[in-house]
Amino acid sequence: MRVLVTGGTGFTGTALVRRIIGAGHEVVALDYKDGLQCDTLRAMGAEVILGSVTDRAAVQRSMKGVEYVFHLAAAFRELNVPNSFYDDVNVNGTRIVVEEALRAGVWKFVYCSTCGVHGNVDHPPANEDAPIQPADYYQRTKY
Repeated sequence: MRVLVTGGTGFTGTALVRRIIGAGHEVVALDYKDGLQCDTLRAMGAEVILGSVTDRAAVQRSMKGVEYVFHLAAAFRELNVPNSFYDDVNVNGTRIVVEEALRAGVWKFVYCSTCGVHGNVDHPPANEDAPIQPADYYQRTKY
């Protein structure tokens, strides 16, 4: 099976890529910058594509032959950027990845968000029925 992991060179993405490769599958890791883990992931057999989820051509390149997509890429704790940057990556980038996955005939799409979309939980513990109360702009864009 061929799997795309957006945000594949980040903290969570790297762990997921290692796990998928360990299970014997091919992995494409799409990320917007050459990170510390890129060489390690390449040495493990992952194909690393540098590009943003906001770049439709980069997303299309990464989607070739993919059956599963794990969409982890997100703008998170970015400094000195306008709120529109979070909209661009977390909302519009996600839309591009979903559209290209549909166009490519991807069998399964997994979107990874944040428990922060629930904000402060009124009556812990929360479950899937807890009200959505994002507390900041990042959490709102992930919702």
